[in-house]
Amino acid sequence: MTWRRLRRDIKGSTTVEFAVVGWMLCMVTFGIVETGLLWWLKSGMQVTASLTARCGALGNTYGTPPCTSPTNTQNYAVSTASSWLFPNMIVANNVTVNGRVTACNGFTGNFFKVSISSNFFQFLPPPLGNYASLSTSACFPMQ
Repeated sequence: MTWRRLRRDIKGSTTVEFAVVGWMLCMVTFGIVETGLLWWLKSGMQVTASLTARCGALGNTYGTPPCTSPTNTQNYAVSTASSWLFPNMIVANNVTVNGRVTACNGFTGNFFKVSISSNFFQFLPPPLGNYASLSTSACFPMQ
C-alpha cells in the first residue's frame, strides 16, 4: 500500500527534474557569458589596435603627437585600452609597433602596423584560462 501511494505522489518531481537538467542550464549560461566576454575583449583590443595604428601613421607622417616614437605609440595604446578594457589587460610590453610596412592583409603600399597581444586570462582557472593569449593587429595607410 505504501508503494502505491508513493507512485502517485508528485511533490518532489520538480526538484528531481531540476537536478537532472539544471546543471546543463548553468553550463550553457556560463558558456554564453564567457563567449560574450571574450568577444567584447577581442573587439576592444581591435579598436585599440586600429586607433593606435592611425595615431602612429599620423605621428610618423605629420609629426603630430602623441605617437611620434614607438614608446609614445605603446603608451598611447595602453591609455586608449584603459578606456574600455580591464585595467592592466594591456601593458606597453604587449604592444608591438611594427612601424612602416609595405604590405598588410594582402594589400601593398605604405602602412603603419601595430600588433597587440594579451595574456590577461593566463592565471584564471579553466575554461577562461584556456585562452592564454588574445591577439590582434591593425594597419593604417601612410603617405
